[in-house]
Amino acid sequence: RMVYTVVFVALVQLYIYLEEDLPTAQLRLGILCSSMAVAYCSAPLANVQHVFSTGSTQALPFYLILATVAVTGLWTVYGFIIQDSFVLVPNMLGCVVASFQLALFAYF
Repeated sequence: RMVYTVVFVALVQLYIYLEEDLPTAQLRLGILCSSMAVAYCSAPLANVQHVFSTGSTQALPFYLILATVAVTGLWTVYGFIIQDSFVLVPNMLGCVVASFQLALFAYF
């Protein structure tokens, strides 16, 4: 896995180096990073089907989800303050997804 990470980072660096238009590179990398942030926040959703079928939240990492709600909530506020959509949108989506996951603990 470490090799994949190093190759990915090298490819991103190569793209930044070769892209002639810096704003275009920033936009594309911003979209990529925002997508990856939302995917990270949504990772525990892989266990939601198991939670619904068993009626138990033991498969979900409570403290990770709680921390994700807190952190993404704070970054959402910060993104709103600085009016930066690359900070605001992925963190708002992450906060909504993590809040849903946290609500599962109250429901089950």
